[in-house]
Amino acid sequence: MKQTGSGLGIWRGAGLLAWAVFGVCAALAGDGAKIYYIRHGETMGNVTRDYSEENQCTFSPKGLEQVAAVPEVLAPYSFDVIAVSPTWRTRQTILPYLKAFERKGAIWPEIEEGGCDVHGGVAAETIPQGARIEITPEEETWFELRDADTEYRFAPTNNSESLAIFERGIRMLKEQFGGTGKSVLLVSHSCTGSRYFELLLGIEPRGRFGPQNATVSLFEEQPDGSYRMALYNGRPFTQRYRWEMSAQDYRDLQKGPLELVLRGEYFGPVPKEGYHLTWELTNDDHSSKQGGDEVFPMMENSESALHTLLIRSDDLQPGENMVMKTALYDGDALVQEWEQNLYIPDTLNLAGEWKIKPGENPARSEPDYDDQVWYPTQVPGPWEHDALPNYDGTAWYRYRFTVPTECAELWGDQPLALYMGAIDDADVTWFDGKEIGASGRFPPEKVTAYDQARIYPISSSLAADSEHVVAVRVSDWMGAGGIWKGPVLIGPEKSLRALRAE
Repeated sequence: MKQTGSGLGIWRGAGLLAWAVFGVCAALAGDGAKIYYIRHGETMGNVTRDYSEENQCTFSPKGLEQVAAVPEVLAPYSFDVIAVSPTWRTRQTILPYLKAFERKGAIWPEIEEGGCDVHGGVAAETIPQGARIEITPEEETWFELRDADTEYRFAPTNNSESLAIFERGIRMLKEQFGGTGKSVLLVSHSCTGSRYFELLLGIEPRGRFGPQNATVSLFEEQPDGSYRMALYNGRPFTQRYRWEMSAQDYRDLQKGPLELVLRGEYFGPVPKEGYHLTWELTNDDHSSKQGGDEVFPMMENSESALHTLLIRSDDLQPGENMVMKTALYDGDALVQEWEQNLYIPDTLNLAGEWKIKPGENPARSEPDYDDQVWYPTQVPGPWEHDALPNYDGTAWYRYRFTVPTECAELWGDQPLALYMGAIDDADVTWFDGKEIGASGRFPPEKVTAYDQARIYPISSSLAADSEHVVAVRVSDWMGAGGIWKGPVLIGPEKSLRALRAE
């Protein structure tokens, strides 16, 4: 291999023997395939969410740094095959590695980006053919078509056709490399990566994963032909579970037991036997409040409720920081042991029916503005799913609520804040006619904050039975739009910041 100006040449020369030893050890370890995955570097499309051809063919400053680092990121691994999506951004991401290590990538149209809305369903029987894949004379040293079937890109027109492409790619990977002990690197995209991860794990594709730009994930074939995730976004992966509290409102504590639902963040093959669970709920001074020992059937590969605990609420204090200590066993084998902070709710839930109207009128921030004829919309939830189908642009939300006496007494003079899970793409938010916060930037800058939780402090305390108005101006230029993710809460700022940290 040639030494290059990247600073990796000396390291690579010294590491050749180590790689040879690694390859021998990998072969001796078994015949399971290894599927590596790296997403392209960050583009201006990722930054602005304006996915024009120009933006998709322009790396952001951060993306340029990521691409330059790809040879170093991939240097510890060995690949028998390098499969590359046909797009400019994937080719340019892997090109520095191909040059540094004198390798050649094969174009795979099955791993091009697509189907971001795929949530299971039935795959189409046929896939429309798209434009011809061109490899320029300058690229011929570094790229080649995989075979005659890769002469054209695919052109899916719906989710069923996108799912067919994903399933075709997974089938090819398993048929060509399963049981061979070979290592394959896929150079691809975000949505495609998420669905490939799920299909490799044997679960319904619906976007549970979020491959990060220019980081490596790894799936290892098991003796039974299934796959387990070994790396996720550059970090060792272990199967993880979490508790989800059903209550997000102080008043829920008055209704009976507090529900804690066990959910799996990511899955591999399900165990053959049931699970054994031990748990203890403690408070800040580590004194035990409640505990238990549970046995329940094997989990399915879904994010439905895997098991539910009922916690007595009579000795739980609103705003109290609790710690849930849990050990989960598959038979006698420990699957996971963890501690998780649980904040007993002292907040008011504002989820439900809000009002919405497209347009720019700045008077809509005023508390007494007449919004009686506005459209109803469910918050949280994308506006394109109910009130504003197929709408990209600016719209206003408004919501009126009254502070219950018990909340006002509980909050007292504590600093309060408004919490919103995520807004697509940018927002400016008012409370009782006063601007309290903003995230992202409106056109023409188009800086998205679609996946960022908002916590906007409110300067004044709120009296019992007082009426208040939340007004939110939102700009969306791609995606479903609006206050799409919860929770949507108001309460003590310290509790809401603890919620985001959790």
